[in-house]
Amino acid sequence: MDITSFILRSDLEKAAFEKRKKSLVARLKKSGYDDDSINAKVKTFREEENHHNLEKLSFSSKEELLNFVRKVFGDISRKVAVRLLEEKLAYVEVVPVKEDGAKTWRFVITKKSHYRRMFNLPKYILSSIESFKFTQNLVDSELRLGVPERTMLVYLENKRNIMNFVWTQAYKKDSTIKWKPCLYISHATMAYDLGWTVDQVRYTLKKLSYYFGKDFFREPTPEEKLARKDPRSWNFQINLPPFREWNAIILRKVRLFVRHSGRSVLRKEYTKEEYKEMCKLSRKKRRNKAYQENSSNEDNKEYDRTVSLGRRIRESCSCISKIMKRGKKREFLKKYFRDFIFGKPKKEKKYVPYPIAFEYWRKKRASAKENDDKKKKNMRKEKFFYGTESCQKSNVGLFYATTYGNYKRIILKNMA
Repeated sequence: MDITSFILRSDLEKAAFEKRKKSLVARLKKSGYDDDSINAKVKTFREEENHHNLEKLSFSSKEELLNFVRKVFGDISRKVAVRLLEEKLAYVEVVPVKEDGAKTWRFVITKKSHYRRMFNLPKYILSSIESFKFTQNLVDSELRLGVPERTMLVYLENKRNIMNFVWTQAYKKDSTIKWKPCLYISHATMAYDLGWTVDQVRYTLKKLSYYFGKDFFREPTPEEKLARKDPRSWNFQINLPPFREWNAIILRKVRLFVRHSGRSVLRKEYTKEEYKEMCKLSRKKRRNKAYQENSSNEDNKEYDRTVSLGRRIRESCSCISKIMKRGKKREFLKKYFRDFIFGKPKKEKKYVPYPIAFEYWRKKRASAKENDDKKKKNMRKEKFFYGTESCQKSNVGLFYATTYGNYKRIILKNMA
């Protein structure tokens, strides 16, 4: 499943719909329609034109088309916009068309069957994550979130929904099942499904863990392992926060980092309108059935942590300002706030390939068998010991000695 293409086309379709709706409303107002009739026309327009707006847009020049793409994807550069259209957006081409003697540029989808599975995904999964564009102003490239990070989140959220569906079907058949719906996928599986390399997967998960906390991707606890459908799996545990908290978590951390570290952490300052939008989006959305939340979201408490971050930072700042000198204070605080808000970078652990893991379990089973054999041997020795002792004490013990197979030694001893 080409998730990156699905995301890009979904964003373009929504932007194209808004553009066409805007022109329709302007046309109706010019014709003298009242507000009720305009709303009715827009409603029918929305129902008829869903997911079929992109090919109906026309642009007077290629630059106008690129400006439209740049605006849709969060004011990206022209170079990035061209790369997304040529490399990431599959089976969508920009073609010149002549209309009434004038040359226009249009989007043409050459293979519509490629996007068939896109319409099977839940609607909320492909909705845009507005907080990502505000991270582009940060100087630190590891804190900037873009298309790869969004692709990973959509992939994991879809996998979480699939696992939840499998669990509900199993629970309907047998209500005594012990495993719970939880997410655990290896780097190799994610790389294969997304068409990436393993290093790309690791780097993307590392960037997301700065925002979604240490519980986002970590080693499983013994209780979590037992709660899995396959308890023998070595894969790390993936704990996604609820979808309605993503914007709030990201923007709360960005605002705290910028407020306490200063303008030096920004490549470009936020305008008043952008800051107002950040404040609005940093509020958690209400619970909704459409988000399909379940018990697998409960293990990530990063939103609760971000709520208390401001108070903890103020308390720590008062202590640091008394100790640090003015010259070193600013640089130290910048690094301190970065580590305190986003967490310290984790040391990468070596990946354990399948043959090594298989060899590990083979050796473990062999050692367990060897220990069992030693125990059995010790038990036999004890039985052997009690048989000889009883024979030495009385003649009746000869029966016990022959029973345990030690009668030869006793007979030779009596003959001597």
